[in-house]
Amino acid sequence: MQGRAGCPILPAVPRLERQPLILFVLGLIFGLLGLADYADGIVEYVVGIVDGIAWSDLWRPVFDPPPMNTYTYRPLTTLSVKVLLAVSGGDTQVMTALHVLCLPWFGLASWRFLRAVGLEAAAFPAAVGVMALPSMLFSAWIPVESDVMGAAFLCEAGAVWPRLMATRARRDVVLYTLWLFGAATTKETSAAAGVVLVVAHALMALRTRQARGLALSWAAGYIATLAIFVTPLLLAKGQAPHDFHIEADGFNWSRAGFFALHNLTQIFYLLSSGGAALIALFAAPGSPRRFGAAALALAAFLLAAPPLRVYNHYESVIIDHVGYVIASVALLSVGLIAALWRRSPALGTPPSEVVGALALPVSAQVLVWLPIGLFAVLAIAPIVALQSRPDVSARLYAPVVPALHGLAWHVMLRLWARRRDHPLLRVTAPLFLFSFALFPVAAGLGTTLAYRARMDAEATAKPVLAELMRRPGMRCPFIIATNRNHELASEELVALGAPWDACSELFVPNKLGLDTSDADLTTWKVQGYAYSLVETGTRNDVRDALIAGKVPERCVILYEQSPKTTLETYGRFQEFAGDFAWAFDRLPEFGREMHQQQLEVQFREHTSYQKIMRRAGAPMRLVAAPYFTLPLNPNELLSRLWHAIGPVETYQYEVRILNLDGCLKSPASLQSAPL
Repeated sequence: MQGRAGCPILPAVPRLERQPLILFVLGLIFGLLGLADYADGIVEYVVGIVDGIAWSDLWRPVFDPPPMNTYTYRPLTTLSVKVLLAVSGGDTQVMTALHVLCLPWFGLASWRFLRAVGLEAAAFPAAVGVMALPSMLFSAWIPVESDVMGAAFLCEAGAVWPRLMATRARRDVVLYTLWLFGAATTKETSAAAGVVLVVAHALMALRTRQARGLALSWAAGYIATLAIFVTPLLLAKGQAPHDFHIEADGFNWSRAGFFALHNLTQIFYLLSSGGAALIALFAAPGSPRRFGAAALALAAFLLAAPPLRVYNHYESVIIDHVGYVIASVALLSVGLIAALWRRSPALGTPPSEVVGALALPVSAQVLVWLPIGLFAVLAIAPIVALQSRPDVSARLYAPVVPALHGLAWHVMLRLWARRRDHPLLRVTAPLFLFSFALFPVAAGLGTTLAYRARMDAEATAKPVLAELMRRPGMRCPFIIATNRNHELASEELVALGAPWDACSELFVPNKLGLDTSDADLTTWKVQGYAYSLVETGTRNDVRDALIAGKVPERCVILYEQSPKTTLETYGRFQEFAGDFAWAFDRLPEFGREMHQQQLEVQFREHTSYQKIMRRAGAPMRLVAAPYFTLPLNPNELLSRLWHAIGPVETYQYEVRILNLDGCLKSPASLQSAPL
């Protein structure tokens, strides 16, 4: 079977007319596999904000109170959440089931976009792969997140553009306008990506000397319209500068470099080292011998991949072996530049010329300009724009994921077709296919299993926590929630029927003893932040009683939830946890204490907070749900075997609830029960 680009398609690719239906079904399956009986705590937080916004005020900027503490301007996202609320009656599971439909739309839009710019043979496998990526799944499973929706709008605009320039049909003008309007009003990052898209289209029109006036007017019109949209956000008052903003106290420009590196890490996380190496082949020499040597060198780079560890905060990822990440992104950049500026003798025509069969050669140069341009926008925005949040997430790069995966699959299919040209290609082509094709499978499967385990555990544990808070006599509870990455929200406790008085406190600690066997409990401190982001400092009444092994007069509840390894890692704790020292205090919301806290709850048998609560006699309730994960990059297998780390890691998602009911007892009974 041949694709229209003339490249043999792997046997698994179905006939062209069946591909849209198969993509829709696969996207729906991928989304529904993560549908659970519970939803992330952020959903109730956002629903509470959106529910209080009048329909007539959707055009206004929205202030997200702490812990977000930022302004947003996403009228279409706000509208979609209000519609989901109205249709579902506030049922978060129904909201999620409806929102999941964004995922197959994203897959279909990606497929249409890649075919429109000439990557016809690569369109189907790329569209399947992008729907399985963890960041895209996360955006689909959280009904208040709209990254996938914004990316779908941009892909649809990119797919319409060739027809629009060729025929200037009224229908295409309307569609192009509609898709760009959707991108501009869905999310700040999709709006920024829209700027890059229309500018790239204008540059391509200038190059071909056709319809230049139309393309330039579209670019100018979009930018002017977006400026009008953004003006209310820029004029909004009341937000304090974050640490990565130029007006923040103690701002250091060295952080800008680390922030740029943080952005590059997100791209690596979405593409993998296999995808970066494939795109780098655009720069390889054309003769079979030299091309084979280049492929062999890149294959050796893949086999040298270390076992990568990821710290993940709502898909804002940090990876420990940053040197390998930098090298992968450097290879990606070389390949992108080569694809933009010259014909690749070994791989045939680059995407910018593959589209010559269309009525107007438009280009997949967008595939190059869009990631580069969007990266630049995201890298600088939090530094100079007060309303930009610093915790850039991989899901913000959803608009460029189809482009990058389409390019990688374009090279993969060409490489597979040429594998008999040289002995080295016969060896390296299967390795590239194994590394890149299995990447979304491994990443998506591990993410789905982990998310389901987490939601199953929370669905059992959080109602128990709410029930503890509803008991007669319970007043002003002090709730300690130790996982910053899987936050407990006061809004979801209220939704579960728990009372929440002004004196109630939800406390997120930022310091934990790393090794509880060496912890000196006499110097233990309750230090961190309340859910409202007000620095809590030391709670002497709670601390002094617990250090003395007594029950505080105030009711204290410890809520700990986290993945917990079931491997024998305690003796190899640091090796399994990863080394993130390069990022401490240089990246948003990531310090040494925060990371140590995450390590303790995931890789140590007991935490300091558990130990001190148990010493005061607190009973413990445990909920656990097992799951397993696969390597971030399948080509890590050789290094994993060398380090005696298996390709499959087993975990269980655990929730522990420990409570001390001092406020329910008389002062005479406030004595500690022995362990």
